[in-house]
Amino acid sequence: MVRSVEIAVVGGGIVGLTAAYELLRRGARGLLVLDHGRLGGEASVAAAGFVSSAAMRARRGVRFELLRRGERKLEEIAQELEHDLGRSVGWSRAGKLELLEERELEEAESRCGKLRGEGVRAEVLERKDLEGLAPGVASRFRWALWFPEGQRVDPRVFLLALRHAVLRMGAEFATDFVRAVEPSRSHVTLRTDAGPLEVGRAVLAAGFRTPDLLRPLGFRLPVRPARGELVAFPRVTELSAVAARGETRIFPQGEELWAGSVVFYDDVIEPSPAIATELRGRASALFPALAEVPLRRHWSGIRPCSAIRRPIVATLPGIPSVVVACGHHRDGFGTAPASAEVVASLLGFGSSSLPVSTVGWPGPAPRGHGRGLPREPGEAKEPR
Repeated sequence: MVRSVEIAVVGGGIVGLTAAYELLRRGARGLLVLDHGRLGGEASVAAAGFVSSAAMRARRGVRFELLRRGERKLEEIAQELEHDLGRSVGWSRAGKLELLEERELEEAESRCGKLRGEGVRAEVLERKDLEGLAPGVASRFRWALWFPEGQRVDPRVFLLALRHAVLRMGAEFATDFVRAVEPSRSHVTLRTDAGPLEVGRAVLAAGFRTPDLLRPLGFRLPVRPARGELVAFPRVTELSAVAARGETRIFPQGEELWAGSVVFYDDVIEPSPAIATELRGRASALFPALAEVPLRRHWSGIRPCSAIRRPIVATLPGIPSVVVACGHHRDGFGTAPASAEVVASLLGFGSSSLPVSTVGWPGPAPRGHGRGLPREPGEAKEPR
């Protein structure tokens, strides 16, 4: 027997769950979230969970606007969840320290001055103040560029809270693995391991797997996989902010310190012991005490990295019943809330504060799309 629902969201990471949450807030009914595997999919469980548009170097462009709008929305969602569920959802305010050596001080002071001119709270801290926020930091870092306005979420706790909220709002969840998407003029068929599922409209937020679902339809999504890796140490220092140096980020998470990295790959998707060793080296270069303690955990998740440096949130050209939300890479927790507004708008549930065209489909559609979708039996041929 063929099952049917009105709206299916394929993917239960932060992008899929925030899209489902926003749709339900705006009155959507008959919504099903399909997520095969662990809570949070792939990318979300290996996220640092730090959000701050103030600390971004690129101060304009689509990615910046998504993050700027999304961080406001993230705080709103967190407060709503805490109120509705009556408990902490793993959200808090947090700042970021960009650790500086002497040769970088002049450029940092110039950047700080420009940011202040834009109304951004930023400050260059000297060693004494730096040690107050990051005790035990390596002695070669005598200054830091401090961004006090940011947010942190515990990815697992926040995703679990969001999932509970979506269930309470009337959605259903299924662990069916979606293998193919087959749009027709009247509906979309999702081919799953549990059999076919007919949906009125589909949101494809399946992370790095989304391009695989689109390829048989003739669409090439400019997204490649990148493996995010995290290691956890015992909390040997009372670090009270995110400490960053280049691509290395160290941050407190409960009784642990986490350090993260991103690795591009072709075939190997398992967590890499070599990367764990590298992360230990990077982390101990910032906080020497970490060289003397054992790693507690090492885990990874596969992120969808956009080749055009922005997420793609758009209806498939010629197929308005299918919306794609993909390519958020390491900014998922910050950009997903704004992306969710775009998804809801594209499906006819209100408007978006961000013009939908700015995150639209990248380039022309494949030839033949917009016409030639399979017709239902008895449906009249489209006039020329």
